[in-house]
Amino acid sequence: MIKVTYLDHCGFEIELDRHVLIFDFIPKGSPGAGFISHAVLSPFDSGKNVVFFSSCRNPDHFSPEIFKYIHTLPHVRYVFSSDIRIGDEIKDRFKLSENDMRKIKKMHPRSDLELGEIKIKSLRSTGSGVSYVVDCEGLRLYHAGNMNIWNLGDTEDLMYQTEKSSYRRELKIIKGTHVDLAFVVLDGRLGRTSFDGIKYYLMNITTDLIFPMHLFGKYDLVRELKRDPEIVNLRDRIIDIDRPDIVFDIPDER
Repeated sequence: MIKVTYLDHCGFEIELDRHVLIFDFIPKGSPGAGFISHAVLSPFDSGKNVVFFSSCRNPDHFSPEIFKYIHTLPHVRYVFSSDIRIGDEIKDRFKLSENDMRKIKKMHPRSDLELGEIKIKSLRSTGSGVSYVVDCEGLRLYHAGNMNIWNLGDTEDLMYQTEKSSYRRELKIIKGTHVDLAFVVLDGRLGRTSFDGIKYYLMNITTDLIFPMHLFGKYDLVRELKRDPEIVNLRDRIIDIDRPDIVFDIPDER
């Protein structure tokens, strides 16, 4: 069984047989992200290999508070976008030694990294930072981070056309591959173009299950998306996220 826990906003915890992969986790009470109010990790075997991923430096995607686990989890690693800086104040606050700092790996856009059994590819986000494609234990995951067709709600606007072109160009890198679990932006602040990014992903990247994220608590958007006539034949792939801390037990068919 694959256990997926929604940690609010863009945060997800994926527990496999030997690994726990944690994306964009913002612990409860982290500065600058007060709207993320329920982010608490789901219990897991602390002896597993744990990797924290942070896709960009924005406070709704990265919090230094995740370093509080560096001294309590024996097999923990961190993978960050290259725009995240770990300054002296953070090092002092969390007592990060040189050995601790070696547990942190940074990725530039369009780069590759291997951590034991885990193979990671980064894509260039249309926002800030990177998106992650992760292969682990026979499972392929895609976490969009801040990648979306960002715009002002006008499809004729130059910003929209530029973002759409960039978004499609990056996803072309994984087009033709199979993704088991994807975590994709659905942001209602974009008005009538809110669905454009996730719909393009859904219709072009073969994926078993898609978890909408970046919702800012607007869970009704998920139900609205599933009613969209353009993706009616694909709607069963979209996971119904309706609250933080919800846990999904997914049959393991690897």
